[in-house]
Amino acid sequence: MSWGPLLVNLGVTAVTVAVLMLATFGYAMRTRVHAIMDTVWALGFVIIALVSFLLSADHGLTGRRVLVLLLVTVWGVAVWAVGFGFERRAGA
Repeated sequence: MSWGPLLVNLGVTAVTVAVLMLATFGYAMRTRVHAIMDTVWALGFVIIALVSFLLSADHGLTGRRVLVLLLVTVWGVAVWAVGFGFERRAGA
């Protein structure tokens, strides 16, 4: 088993999520709405799942890869939607 693809996946997803969180932090600092950080982290998992799905095109069973992508996406969007609604109700 080669560790190369795993390490590439870890590196790409780490950089992608770091960019998302830094951009969100910049937005939060500009608008002074820091509660947005609590709602965006769930989308980070969706992005990790999507990037991992794309990077694993030649590895693993396609059905399993699609299932993991769909389950993580449904969960992440649900958590984001609940958090976003809570932030609006809290007046953040």
